[in-house]
Amino acid sequence: MKILMLNSLYPPDSIGGAEHTTSLLAEGLAEKGHDVKVLRVGPEDRSYVHKGIEVHVLHHRNVYWVHDGRRRSAPLRFLWKLGDMKNFPMTMALMNLFHQYKPDIIHSHCISGFSTDFFAAARRMGIPVVHTLREYYLLCARSLMVHGGRRMNRQSLKCKLYTWNKKKDVEKIDAVCSVSRVTLEKHLQEGYFKKVPVKRVIYNPCPLPESLPEMKDHGGPLRFAYLGRLVPSKGIGEMVEAFLNIGQAELHFFGASDPGYLDSLKKRVSGRKNIFFHPYTDRDEIYRDYCDILLFPVNWDEPLSNTIQEARARGKYIITTPFGGIPEALEGYDKARWLEGCSTEEIRRSCEGFVREREAVFADSDKRVKPSMETKAYVEAYEEVYREVTHGKKA
Repeated sequence: MKILMLNSLYPPDSIGGAEHTTSLLAEGLAEKGHDVKVLRVGPEDRSYVHKGIEVHVLHHRNVYWVHDGRRRSAPLRFLWKLGDMKNFPMTMALMNLFHQYKPDIIHSHCISGFSTDFFAAARRMGIPVVHTLREYYLLCARSLMVHGGRRMNRQSLKCKLYTWNKKKDVEKIDAVCSVSRVTLEKHLQEGYFKKVPVKRVIYNPCPLPESLPEMKDHGGPLRFAYLGRLVPSKGIGEMVEAFLNIGQAELHFFGASDPGYLDSLKKRVSGRKNIFFHPYTDRDEIYRDYCDILLFPVNWDEPLSNTIQEARARGKYIITTPFGGIPEALEGYDKARWLEGCSTEEIRRSCEGFVREREAVFADSDKRVKPSMETKAYVEAYEEVYREVTHGKKA
């Protein structure tokens, strides 16, 4: 089968789990004999090959490229959002590539920068489209469903205005998949995908280490770690404030951030001996040398956290909030402590409790692995969806 994937970014340019899991799917499908190509957005048109997958980069065709790390003024951000609502130049470029590649199916993931116009274009060309929900781009102007630092259970009026055309365009696709039940339900309650015949929940995979590490107390200060983007909605500021007054424990941050925000965090912890901001580090090294407990107090409805799955697979204790798809990722796991919200005081109390009762941190668990974490099951689940939309029936 000829499969054309769309994602805003793709390795080696990557900012989060969406790019990682999309690449796992592309590589897994290619290993099974499918012809897979990827389209992504960038500062200029070019092509490259990553782990055997041909990747075509399309110039953003908007007022600026959103992933260059620069902070724009409010008027420019407004113009970008308007351009992304109906990006006709991008749609024309995509249609040319659809004609060139002649895919059997188009599978879109995070599509910020593409706009949703190509859904109707693919329908006119007779190409089935599968779309995977990995964020809230279709519901929210900022893709987060957060306003003023507060989680939003429903769309705001502003977001309804920014996304009215997306709600109409998504009815042209053939299948919608979601990385969690709660993320799909959040879209359905706003009236999305009424005419879409196939709706599925397919959890992200979590490639496991060849041998699961033994839980062993190293005898040093208890090590708390956060892995992910360093943005306010992830509870970064609250974690920093909490650890300013915690002894016998360290807090390690791993992840990309806006340079200005990162500088402000480093100034806040200047002189502290227990809070560290690390450069890129291999995941296995992080879990081995810096993480006894995963601290993940997000303040938004995280669709599904790859970091949570990774920590579970390695038997780590996890402190987190019950928002979004996180409860689904931790279903049945016996080493999770739930915070009611993302507050400095609650984070401090919970972490101090583990400092006093560290033997629980290193207790073993026989509930680390769920079958849905396996990459093989993940690839096969999407193959079934592809066959259903191209042949009209389940495999």
